[in-house]
Amino acid sequence: KVVWIQKHSFKDNTAITSVTIGKNLTWIQYEAFEGCVNFAKFTVDEENTVLSTDEYGVLYSKNKNALIYFPPANGIENYTVPDSTERIGAKFHDCSSLKTLTIPESVERIDTNFSQCTALTDIYYGGIERKWNTLDGSVFGLPDSVTVHFREENIKDKMEQAKYEFGAFMGPIIFFGTYFIIGLPYAPIAIILMILQDLGWISISPY
Repeated sequence: KVVWIQKHSFKDNTAITSVTIGKNLTWIQYEAFEGCVNFAKFTVDEENTVLSTDEYGVLYSKNKNALIYFPPANGIENYTVPDSTERIGAKFHDCSSLKTLTIPESVERIDTNFSQCTALTDIYYGGIERKWNTLDGSVFGLPDSVTVHFREENIKDKMEQAKYEFGAFMGPIIFFGTYFIIGLPYAPIAIILMILQDLGWISISPY
């Protein structure tokens, strides 16, 4: 009957080594298993329509577009997030084994904390550095010892950036220029009406 696990529900429970999720559980808050340093894997009922796991017991959404929870004691040293993933919401609590993490360019949002990943040395991101810096969300606690690797920019990347910069520069010019050109023929009429109103010959009301 359980459909939701709140944060800190099992905090610091070192006896937990695995969690089996029934078909009706649909949500686990990120800090539900914080401090469960011996927690190694999730198992999800096949009839669950919201959650799933990969071969390592890492918790994902059903269609693998969101990484939800990364068990700290899974012993994984090198982990690759699947290309279908668009969001990483997992908190890498007490994850002392992970050395390298590969993140695909498909990821658009990262909300996580790597401060307790004491063995992490390298993150390999499938996109360019400029895109990494504009990702939604926040990457917290990334140690200075961790190197983030990016792919080199190609011609398509440079063309997209050029189009963006052109649009950012020309957009306001085109907008206000068009506004000025359209309004210019009416300027003499507006001036004449303003003078006539100042002389008291006419009265212009906004209603």
